[in-house]
Amino acid sequence: NAQALCATHGNIDSQIESGVISSIKRGPHRPRAFRQARRMKKPSVRRRTQEERRRSTTRRILQAAFTVMRKRGYAGFRMADVAAAARVSRGAVLHHFPNKDALILATCEDMYRRAHERSEQRAKKLPPAADPLQAIISDGAEFFFGDYFWTMFEVSMAAGKDKKFKR
Repeated sequence: NAQALCATHGNIDSQIESGVISSIKRGPHRPRAFRQARRMKKPSVRRRTQEERRRSTTRRILQAAFTVMRKRGYAGFRMADVAAAARVSRGAVLHHFPNKDALILATCEDMYRRAHERSEQRAKKLPPAADPLQAIISDGAEFFFGDYFWTMFEVSMAAGKDKKFKR
């Protein structure tokens, strides 16, 4: 059977290549046990679902967009730079975000969501005896002096001058 062949002869392909097994043909004409043994040696790795792959790609694009926005600002923000930073094709970026404005808006929403999650985590970890006012001041200082705020501020100022954002 196929398991016995795998156990006693090891890697079938290497034995065929080295000439140990010379009478076996390549291709679909191999005996069935050898084809089964070949299939069995593959490790069983769970394939990610389409939804998981989509979320992962979207997350990488949004993180790359934030990095590009932080480094180059709104005026220097290019979709091609985001694609390169996320290590995806420009088509993949355009598939998830139809234009630059949609990507910038989604990136801003993602930054605010992350900042909010961080604040909630800090609030949950706050010991009961801690001074709540000091915790609020620390949280505000981290936000207002952090990358999220300054990146969003720069985008807001640049977008305020852009006619297509005035609604």
